[in-house]
Amino acid sequence: MTTNVSIRLEEVEELVRRKLDEMKTTKCSPISVMVEGVQEFFASKLDVMKARIKSSPGDVQLEEVDALVSCTMAEMESRLRAVEREMWTMVCGVEEEERESERSTVTERGDDGGATCCLGSMKPPSIILRNMILPKDLWPAFPRGLNLSVSDYFLYQPGFPTRANIRTILKPSAYDLQYEEVWLTTKDHVDIYAFLIKTKLGNTHSCPTLIFFHGNAGSIGDRLENVKILLDDLSLNIFLVEYRGYGPSKGVPSERGLYRDAKAAFRYVTTRSDLDARKIFVFGRSLGGAVAIHLASRKATRGRLAGVIVENSFTSVPSIAKKVIDFPGIRYLPRWFYNNKFDNKVKVGAIVAPALFISSENDEIVPAGMMHKLYALTGSDKKSFAKIDAGHNDAFEADAYTRLLHDFIQSALSVTSTPDDVCAPVKTAPPPDGKISRLDSEEDMWEDILVSETTTKLLLTS
Repeated sequence: MTTNVSIRLEEVEELVRRKLDEMKTTKCSPISVMVEGVQEFFASKLDVMKARIKSSPGDVQLEEVDALVSCTMAEMESRLRAVEREMWTMVCGVEEEERESERSTVTERGDDGGATCCLGSMKPPSIILRNMILPKDLWPAFPRGLNLSVSDYFLYQPGFPTRANIRTILKPSAYDLQYEEVWLTTKDHVDIYAFLIKTKLGNTHSCPTLIFFHGNAGSIGDRLENVKILLDDLSLNIFLVEYRGYGPSKGVPSERGLYRDAKAAFRYVTTRSDLDARKIFVFGRSLGGAVAIHLASRKATRGRLAGVIVENSFTSVPSIAKKVIDFPGIRYLPRWFYNNKFDNKVKVGAIVAPALFISSENDEIVPAGMMHKLYALTGSDKKSFAKIDAGHNDAFEADAYTRLLHDFIQSALSVTSTPDDVCAPVKTAPPPDGKISRLDSEEDMWEDILVSETTTKLLLTS
């Protein structure tokens, strides 16, 4: 029992410290000061528990160790409310008394006596932007604020190129491909659609499986030409995932939503008995690269991937927006203005699986420097960078493309398999540290705080 408690305490310490360090990277001084305070709070609680384990090992239970996460989260939420009050006055110029009277939601005590924390009192970015730009006498003319949410408008384009019905998509049968139609239910109860297109060799278990995350425009039906080329030249199973709000999938696209779609896809392919769970690769092009990077960087999944392929992706949405949107004021928009950030440059450092970065030399959207930066920041010990003579969306048509993927996949499989059993059935590989993470629920809780709209409104960095 003592060993289990010690291991659990190490896991909790690693999780909390990593998440707090992520928040501390912001240039926003109040947030940095708040995180430092939470770090001191957590360190003091941690020291007390370590001393108890040392003096009386049998007295500390696993439940007490787990409670450290909840306790630290509660402390952070309390401090965030204080930061919110400070920044409200600083950004909006509203006095505390006026702010209190305008709050749409307040912190109350629940029926069970527990504190119900709510950070929803922060006004939407569109309202804050209006207050910062327009004189107060013009505010009534813009009751919903200056709605310039560029990330939603430009990021998610399921109907491009224009169709009469975006819910109707091309099927693999149009390319003589054998496939299964799959419906998945995500953690937040959204039904998403997918195609499982199996290798032409027949023995699906002996071949690797590629989870394919497409770009921001169109549907999985628009990627079937790409898939056919891959299946003609490579021995692969391909799982084409349709994001929420795209094609037949339900829901509305969002950054957190796409991440949950990816988790649902990974969970599905790893539980199928006819697919080898040790030979799962993720592929992402453009926006899909951000989804692939997120999945490959999560503690619960990063050690269970055979490899990651990122093609023509970006460092973050705020960064790429300044490059592709023809609006003079875009460079002055604060970071909280973007509902979706997809901060790839922060996450790639956590990737441990073999990684391939493919950059088109004639990419008209993503600057080559962004792909070089992602490659340089990637934490994997086995990574490679390749240039393709193509544009943003047609790299798969280049002569060297399938050979590039073939060589990478074979090389990546050789890392986790001996040459004689590359195609043999194997069990799911554990994470690199040899331990299956028991902190999935805590990871999700922290992710909700770090990615949530309310918190990102507080990160006033450019």
